[in-house]
Amino acid sequence: PPAIFLHTLAVVPSMLGDKRGAEVGYVTHILGVHDNIKAKGGASDTMWAGVTLEKACEGMAIDPSTIWEKGQGSLWDARLFPVASSRQESARLSLSFLAAATQAGSGFQGAQGNTLVSLKQSLDAKHATAQLAHRKEVLGKMDAS
Repeated sequence: PPAIFLHTLAVVPSMLGDKRGAEVGYVTHILGVHDNIKAKGGASDTMWAGVTLEKACEGMAIDPSTIWEKGQGSLWDARLFPVASSRQESARLSLSFLAAATQAGSGFQGAQGNTLVSLKQSLDAKHATAQLAHRKEVLGKMDAS
Protein backbone atom coordinates (compact mmCIF):
# COMPACT_ATOMS: atom_id res chain seq x y z
CA PRO A 1 0.00 0.00 0.00
CA PRO A 2 1.19 3.58 -0.61
CA ALA A 3 2.92 5.43 2.26
CA ILE A 4 3.21 2.22 4.29
CA PHE A 5 6.38 0.68 5.72
CA LEU A 6 6.70 -3.05 6.48
CA HIS A 7 9.42 -4.65 8.58
CA THR A 8 9.55 -8.33 9.52
CA LEU A 9 11.49 -9.42 12.57
CA ALA A 10 12.40 -12.90 13.82
CA VAL A 11 11.38 -13.29 17.46
CA VAL A 12 11.45 -15.85 20.28
CA PRO A 13 7.69 -16.61 20.55
CA SER A 14 7.83 -17.91 24.12
CA MET A 15 9.10 -14.47 25.26
CA LEU A 16 5.90 -12.97 23.83
CA GLY A 17 3.44 -15.34 25.48
CA ASP A 18 2.86 -17.33 22.28
CA LYS A 19 2.05 -20.91 23.30
CA ARG A 20 2.63 -22.73 19.99
CA GLY A 21 6.06 -23.97 21.11
CA ALA A 22 7.96 -22.78 18.03
CA GLU A 23 11.63 -21.85 18.46
CA VAL A 24 11.39 -18.94 15.99
CA GLY A 25 8.39 -16.76 15.19
CA TYR A 26 7.94 -13.67 13.05
CA VAL A 27 6.28 -10.32 13.53
CA THR A 28 5.69 -7.90 10.66
CA HIS A 29 5.35 -4.30 11.78
CA ILE A 30 3.28 -2.13 9.48
CA LEU A 31 3.43 1.63 9.94
CA GLY A 32 2.43 4.66 7.93
CA VAL A 33 5.40 6.76 6.85
CA HIS A 34 3.90 9.71 8.75
CA ASP A 35 3.11 7.79 11.96
CA ASN A 36 4.70 9.11 15.13
CA ILE A 37 5.47 5.92 17.07
CA LYS A 38 6.39 7.75 20.29
CA ALA A 39 3.45 10.22 20.47
CA LYS A 40 1.31 9.35 23.49
CA GLY A 41 -2.46 9.45 23.43
CA GLY A 42 -5.61 7.42 23.52
CA ALA A 43 -7.20 5.26 20.85
CA SER A 44 -9.31 8.18 19.59
CA ASP A 45 -6.34 10.44 18.82
CA THR A 46 -3.40 8.10 18.08
CA MET A 47 -2.97 7.64 14.33
CA TRP A 48 -1.84 4.40 12.70
CA ALA A 49 -1.52 4.08 8.92
CA GLY A 50 -3.85 7.04 8.34
CA VAL A 51 -6.65 6.07 10.74
CA THR A 52 -7.18 6.46 14.48
CA LEU A 53 -6.44 3.40 16.58
CA GLU A 54 -10.08 3.50 17.65
CA LYS A 55 -11.20 3.03 14.03
CA ALA A 56 -8.42 0.49 13.38
CA CYS A 57 -9.45 -1.58 16.40
CA GLU A 58 -13.08 -1.48 15.29
CA GLY A 59 -12.09 -2.79 11.85
CA MET A 60 -9.85 -5.50 13.34
CA ALA A 61 -12.47 -6.56 15.94
CA ILE A 62 -10.12 -5.70 18.81
CA ASP A 63 -11.28 -4.06 22.03
CA PRO A 64 -9.30 -0.76 22.13
CA SER A 65 -8.89 -1.09 25.90
CA THR A 66 -6.71 -4.18 25.36
CA ILE A 67 -4.01 -2.70 23.12
CA TRP A 68 -2.27 -0.86 25.97
CA GLU A 69 -1.67 -1.98 29.52
CA LYS A 70 -2.70 1.40 30.96
CA GLY A 71 -5.54 2.33 28.58
CA GLN A 72 -3.43 4.70 26.52
CA GLY A 73 0.09 4.95 25.18
CA SER A 74 1.81 5.20 21.82
CA LEU A 75 2.27 3.07 18.72
CA TRP A 76 5.55 1.92 20.29
CA ASP A 77 3.69 -0.02 22.98
CA ALA A 78 0.35 -0.75 21.25
CA ARG A 79 -0.25 -4.49 20.84
CA LEU A 80 -1.26 -4.52 17.16
CA PHE A 81 1.07 -6.98 15.45
CA PRO A 82 0.41 -10.73 15.23
CA VAL A 83 3.06 -13.40 15.86
CA ALA A 84 3.26 -15.93 13.02
CA SER A 85 5.23 -19.09 12.27
CA SER A 86 6.83 -17.91 9.00
CA ARG A 87 7.91 -14.66 7.36
CA GLN A 88 5.31 -15.12 4.63
CA GLU A 89 2.47 -15.82 7.07
CA SER A 90 3.55 -12.86 9.19
CA ALA A 91 3.42 -10.46 6.24
CA ARG A 92 0.09 -11.91 5.04
CA LEU A 93 -1.47 -11.62 8.51
CA SER A 94 -0.23 -8.08 9.10
CA LEU A 95 -1.44 -6.92 5.68
CA SER A 96 -4.87 -8.43 6.37
CA PHE A 97 -4.91 -6.60 9.74
CA LEU A 98 -4.04 -3.36 7.93
CA ALA A 99 -6.78 -3.89 5.33
CA ALA A 100 -9.34 -4.52 8.08
CA ALA A 101 -8.12 -1.51 10.07
CA THR A 102 -8.53 0.88 7.16
CA GLN A 103 -11.77 -0.50 5.64
CA ALA A 104 -14.91 0.02 7.69
CA GLY A 105 -17.32 -2.89 8.03
CA SER A 106 -14.89 -5.54 6.82
CA GLY A 107 -16.21 -8.24 9.18
CA PHE A 108 -12.60 -9.17 9.97
CA GLN A 109 -12.14 -11.64 12.83
CA GLY A 110 -8.44 -12.49 12.32
CA ALA A 111 -7.26 -10.98 15.59
CA GLN A 112 -9.01 -13.70 17.57
CA GLY A 113 -6.66 -16.56 18.38
CA ASN A 114 -3.51 -14.60 17.49
CA THR A 115 -0.92 -13.35 19.95
CA LEU A 116 -0.68 -9.58 19.38
CA VAL A 117 2.49 -7.73 20.38
CA SER A 118 3.87 -4.21 20.29
CA LEU A 119 6.95 -2.86 18.54
CA LYS A 120 8.68 -2.71 21.92
CA GLN A 121 7.77 -6.28 22.87
CA SER A 122 8.88 -7.73 19.55
CA LEU A 123 12.20 -5.89 19.60
CA ASP A 124 12.79 -7.06 23.18
CA ALA A 125 12.13 -10.65 22.01
CA LYS A 126 14.23 -10.40 18.83
CA HIS A 127 15.81 -13.71 17.77
CA ALA A 128 19.21 -12.33 16.78
CA THR A 129 20.57 -15.64 15.43
CA ALA A 130 17.59 -16.12 13.09
CA GLN A 131 17.76 -12.47 11.98
CA LEU A 132 21.45 -12.77 11.17
CA ALA A 133 20.94 -16.04 9.26
CA HIS A 134 18.24 -14.39 7.13
CA ARG A 135 20.43 -11.38 6.47
CA LYS A 136 23.28 -13.65 5.30
CA GLU A 137 20.83 -15.52 3.05
CA VAL A 138 19.59 -12.30 1.45
CA LEU A 139 23.13 -10.98 0.97
CA GLY A 140 24.12 -14.29 -0.64
CA LYS A 141 21.23 -14.04 -3.08
CA MET A 142 22.19 -10.47 -3.92
CA ASP A 143 25.81 -11.45 -4.53
CA ALA A 144 24.70 -14.35 -6.76
CA SER A 145 22.64 -12.13 -9.05
